[in-house]
Amino acid sequence: MSVRPNRRRLWPLALILLAGSATAQTPATSASPAPPASVAIDPSKPQRPLAARSAVQPRYPRDQACLRIEGTVGLIVTVGADDSVSAVEIERSSGSAELDRAAVEGARRTRWQAEIVNGEAVASSLPLAVKFVSDDEPREYCRRVEITLFGDDGEDVIPASAEPIEMRVELFVPAALEARLQLRRIGAPSQSESPIHEQRRKLERPDNERRSSFDASVPRPPSPGRYALDVLVDGEPRAHHEFEVR
Repeated sequence: MSVRPNRRRLWPLALILLAGSATAQTPATSASPAPPASVAIDPSKPQRPLAARSAVQPRYPRDQACLRIEGTVGLIVTVGADDSVSAVEIERSSGSAELDRAAVEGARRTRWQAEIVNGEAVASSLPLAVKFVSDDEPREYCRRVEITLFGDDGEDVIPASAEPIEMRVELFVPAALEARLQLRRIGAPSQSESPIHEQRRKLERPDNERRSSFDASVPRPPSPGRYALDVLVDGEPRAHHEFEVR
């Protein structure tokens, strides 16, 4: 079975739930547990395996999706005779606590129909494999870069005496990349658009499955006026932040 995250929530990357068919059923290779041997099956009465009423759709955690952290979670889902989920156990971890948690929550949110044995609903369990797979192209959320200046008054106004200007840059780093920081003077026709300061950072994918951040500083601009800080990732402009020096 293949499903996608709920688009209304704008989860950033693709999600595939492996369940052996196009409908919400137990994988073909992992049938529902058979009734106890002491229970004789009466073919004249209804029988039905435990199954999902709709596709199981876990939400891909955005940090893991943007960092392209993938994995498969093996679950054992137990559903009572009243169709409610009584337990969800992690039989095989994906290696990411966030993905494991998302898979468990997705199974619990799903509506199930209990197994029927000889015309009566019974509690039973089934195995479920949830596979998180990233898209080839990240969504816009994953491409966002944020710049926060330190020491300003909340209005992006920097005192002329500030030296240097300190900042924090936050972004997702799914793989090794180069971040380039440029400082430019703007709004003055006599000023060149060429950067008056530029620095480069080589960034590696973080180990903590979260947005990466680094602190940086640029020299105090030579004179009062409006300036812009631009961040380029692997040569592509990703962030533009304007401020004033008085």
